[in-house]
Amino acid sequence: MPNPEPTSPRLERSLLLAILLATILAYARVGGNGFINWDDPGWVTENPLWQAPNPLYSIWFTLEAHQYYPLSFTLLWIEHHLFGDAPAGYHWVSLGFHLLATWGFYALLRRLRFDLIASIIAAAVVAIHPLQVAAVAWAVEQKTMFAAAAIWWSFERYIAAEESGSRRSYVLSLVLFICAMLAKTQPLLLAVLFPLARPLLGRVRSAAGRGAGLSSLLRLYRIAWPHLVIAVVLAIPTIIRERSPLDEGNLTIPERAVAMGRGLWFYLGKFAWPRELSGLYPLWKIDLRDGTAFLWPLAAAILAGILIWRARRQPTLAFASLLCVLTWLPASCIVPFGHMEKSYVADHLVYFSLGGLGLLFGLLVRWALREGDRTRRVPIIGLTVLSLIAFGVTTFLRIGTYRNSITFWQQVLSIDPRSLSGNNNLGTALAEAGRITEAIPLYRTGIEVRPGYYELRINYADALYRTGDRDGAIEQLKFALRAKPGDDLATRRLAALGAGTIDAAQEEGLRARASAEPPNEATEQLALARFLIDSGRGEEAVTLLKSTLERPLPAPARGPVLGELGYVLVSLRRYEAALAAYQEQLSHDPGSPTVRMNVGVMLRRLGRFKEAIAELERAQRQAPANEQIRYNLEKAHRAER
Repeated sequence: MPNPEPTSPRLERSLLLAILLATILAYARVGGNGFINWDDPGWVTENPLWQAPNPLYSIWFTLEAHQYYPLSFTLLWIEHHLFGDAPAGYHWVSLGFHLLATWGFYALLRRLRFDLIASIIAAAVVAIHPLQVAAVAWAVEQKTMFAAAAIWWSFERYIAAEESGSRRSYVLSLVLFICAMLAKTQPLLLAVLFPLARPLLGRVRSAAGRGAGLSSLLRLYRIAWPHLVIAVVLAIPTIIRERSPLDEGNLTIPERAVAMGRGLWFYLGKFAWPRELSGLYPLWKIDLRDGTAFLWPLAAAILAGILIWRARRQPTLAFASLLCVLTWLPASCIVPFGHMEKSYVADHLVYFSLGGLGLLFGLLVRWALREGDRTRRVPIIGLTVLSLIAFGVTTFLRIGTYRNSITFWQQVLSIDPRSLSGNNNLGTALAEAGRITEAIPLYRTGIEVRPGYYELRINYADALYRTGDRDGAIEQLKFALRAKPGDDLATRRLAALGAGTIDAAQEEGLRARASAEPPNEATEQLALARFLIDSGRGEEAVTLLKSTLERPLPAPARGPVLGELGYVLVSLRRYEAALAAYQEQLSHDPGSPTVRMNVGVMLRRLGRFKEAIAELERAQRQAPANEQIRYNLEKAHRAER
């Protein structure tokens, strides 16, 4: 149990000051970093809330923001008035909160009477471990540092209030806890650990000991219940606002268990050996048919069992583990939040958990020093110091990854060249820098990964137009409209290029040509239908296409009409009718993998998963390299489970 040896206050202050100075040195370049075109514009520079008639009302009393973190948005609103679009100010404020969080975590450990060596090492890990760069050097993650500073000081003041009975310390703990939850709700489960900390560490006799019963457990939480209530209440808007629908690709409970188990070992590996870190990691493929997938959660369960078994003999180990797990659990895939659509793991999600991992590291070093003989102490201390120096140097070097959008996304693509977000956002950053010819291949790669990605089509159209390829830009905008029928942005850009879908004279000409078309042809009818679809007039297009199908059309002409009818019915969410159209189209063209894929997608949307998988597997055999078929087949398999 914690039993700190007497130490000189001057030595303690000097060591803490050394950590804080080392942190400033490690992050010295952060002030030269810019913004990243992934959340920074929407949160900081181009936040629509800044233009609202009453920004503070919108921030606090509506769910208009990306997340319900009103205190974080309020701080950014104030900084926007102070710094405008100059990024340096935001980064220095973030670093200030990071320093405050490091100091608060160290103060908490000393308040809990952990010895100086373990506390200093743990604080150093929190301060300078390379995993922390993702939060500290990314402007939008300022919310994480502020929440961490508030939660660690809240925890420290709670323990102080328990020890002394100070009402002032308790009120301050409660206020700081509210601030933390209003900045970011991820550490909410620490409210469970607050009253357990001292009994768990043997500092006081637990009121919830063996045989004590529920009433004793409740007494243990007699002053912590406001923290618990606040945590639950403020978690509700976060869940509502952030929960990801994930379409039919939502993870089942067994799949979440696999993702959580693998995520735990992933983070432990990156903590011990922080190489190939990335702002966005590849999205793992979880296939429950592969029995080895369950080795991840099984290994995690074994590790948990060992820690529980050792908890009574080594309560500090149990406390450090709980500190790590309770801060990681809300972001561990247990709830399907939006980040899971891109990756199940992310460095910034373990900012709070680094406290527990750092404490485990510190306890390991302290144990080695106590158990080893004197001849081993110097190598242990030397290895520990070298590890911390290596962490700091790696952090210093990694700051450059977040220098701007180009450096950030280049590093993401070095880890995952097929990253959809990476190709799209790096292309956009290069295009904004005037490097259009470098952006175009990235957009093409993104379209190969997901052909129906609306934003990518819009960006690709802009790039093509800037190179003088007007026809290519028009084609991409039409693809965008097919992905998002009636979209105002694509419609206006088409109109600006002289190919708009809102020209009455153009519509009149199309109708005239369609009326004069021979009954055994459908070229002009299709052109008019596509005009109506692109104009957001889907029902009119359905009527036109159905009347066209009543003509004596030959099979080669009938297939495209059925395909267009299926497409517009999907946009209208009439899936049964769309399925019928695609199935008839498939009967005319059974060799088309795209049509077969459309049949499979409709079957999946209707919940007929086994039939969907069968059709999609046939389509994949017809076109093994087709990324869109593979993507939809994976979604069908996940939906079936």
